[in-house]
Amino acid sequence: MFSGQHAIDWQNLMAASAFCILPLIVVFLSLQKYFVQGITISGMGGR
Repeated sequence: MFSGQHAIDWQNLMAASAFCILPLIVVFLSLQKYFVQGITISGMGGR
């Protein structure tokens, strides 16, 4: 939709990409402590 045969609408394409990735960043930042705990626990299991 943002790219035609001879041109690409880069501004709108980047805005749409940022809009799509923003919820993933918010979820990661809000659940970051659980990700770190999971990595820490799984790293200690090999001992």
